[in-house]
Amino acid sequence: WSSDVCSSDLIEIDRMDIDPARPFRDDRVLFADDVRVGVERVVFPAGTTTLELRRLAASSKARTLHVGSLSFEPLETEDEYYARVEDKPDRTSIQVGAMQAEGVRFAHLIEEFELMVSSLEVERFRAEIASDHRGREVERDHDNTTSAPHALADLGLPVRVDHVAIENSSIRFADRSSEGRQRGYLEFTDLAGTVEGIDSREGSPPAVAHATGKLNGTGHLELTMAIPLAEPPPTMRYTGVVRDLDLTTLNTMLPDMAGVRVKSGFVEHATFDVHVDTATVR
Repeated sequence: WSSDVCSSDLIEIDRMDIDPARPFRDDRVLFADDVRVGVERVVFPAGTTTLELRRLAASSKARTLHVGSLSFEPLETEDEYYARVEDKPDRTSIQVGAMQAEGVRFAHLIEEFELMVSSLEVERFRAEIASDHRGREVERDHDNTTSAPHALADLGLPVRVDHVAIENSSIRFADRSSEGRQRGYLEFTDLAGTVEGIDSREGSPPAVAHATGKLNGTGHLELTMAIPLAEPPPTMRYTGVVRDLDLTTLNTMLPDMAGVRVKSGFVEHATFDVHVDTATVR
């Protein structure tokens, strides 16, 4: 069967029992040895963005979920997005090559409307987070800003993942200053690492990420991030070390954001400790 939202290639159920005498929320009211689902495409339109998943395969007995690809994309171009309303949150787009989840508690999802996963492997994660300050002040009203780390909390579905492993990934941060003629960017490439303790429920402790990679394709970067997923203000902390970095690679961002250009330079070893707290970065 298929529709504009979802098309399914496979739904298989091994021996299903129904006990109408039990309350609906009792997990024994509906029992099946195994439910296997194969879905070619699922689309969740949400206002000006679309979440699309392809080639899904799930098994309730094995407690596994495989996603062949995922994309989270704005429907508007970048110029359309920032021209429509003067003060807009950052524009985020995400592409994922493949995901494999283990220990998925499907029964808990149905009963409590909460997604719990033991481990998740992610390959070829690509994210771009873009800002545009043309025609407005750099300082923004953060009460009206939705940051990318808090997207999980905005889903309305509590999400808990104990362990995430990421390989062959990249994250690009792009910005255009109030007087910038072109967009500058910094990109973390060749990323690999882990994220522990993802929990979007209110009051949950921050997730902790450890990763290695490169900056704009050069040097060696080791990074630790504390990422609050449930707190309203966008507070984050990054600590780490960078080695063997050619400073001219920063010219993808510095001319637009700071009005300077690096002619030559090299960093053998440097440490950093960055705190992002609403309107303050130190």
